[in-house]
Amino acid sequence: MSVTYVNRVRQVVAAEDDDFFGNDTLLYYLNRSLKKVVGFLIQQELRPTITTQEGVIRGNDRSLRALDNLRLQTSSGVSGVSSVNDYFVGTVDYPSDLIQTLYLRYGTKTPLRELLSQKLYHLEWGNIKPSLEESYYYATNISGKKFQVFLPEDPDATQVTINYIKEPTALTLASETLTDLPNQLENAIIYGAALMVLGQESVKDPEGKPSVIAQIYQEELQNNTY
Repeated sequence: MSVTYVNRVRQVVAAEDDDFFGNDTLLYYLNRSLKKVVGFLIQQELRPTITTQEGVIRGNDRSLRALDNLRLQTSSGVSGVSSVNDYFVGTVDYPSDLIQTLYLRYGTKTPLRELLSQKLYHLEWGNIKPSLEESYYYATNISGKKFQVFLPEDPDATQVTINYIKEPTALTLASETLTDLPNQLENAIIYGAALMVLGQESVKDPEGKPSVIAQIYQEELQNNTY
């Protein structure tokens, strides 16, 4: 007989028939753990290559297959376009379920490189200039979350394509399988939720259960990241 994730968390943190933890509480921590696992996967995929005096510490040079079902692509027009100096500025709305931007493209072939806040002055001073070979975007929260794009031409009807990682589908009280992640990661999510339950509900455990659960959580997470 199948068992829901909520009941599996209850089995980890207490006796199977213990009703100290309500179903809604366990579900809340399951979804927090789900998001935490997705965040870990994103961090592993996007970690940069770091050069040290001793040599090179390599970052990740491949996409993680565990994130494949969370990758989406959408296209949107550019709104609020205005001419600034010798380039054009407009905005593109965030996808509502976006949690991590992968890359943006203007039209069919112009990549948009992200500008960090401290680098925006390069545009102001003319040190860099949008072109059809490479243009720029800046993530902003002015009037709602948007991408501010800097383009070499008036985009008119030209679309901006956004490749991103979406929010994982929330678990429910009846969930027995994962929607977006491979089932190999379900134990990491369950033990991660159990760890949060014991930590944030101030449960006293003289047997040291939290440390054991934390070890299992880390092992499940590391062993099933691929």
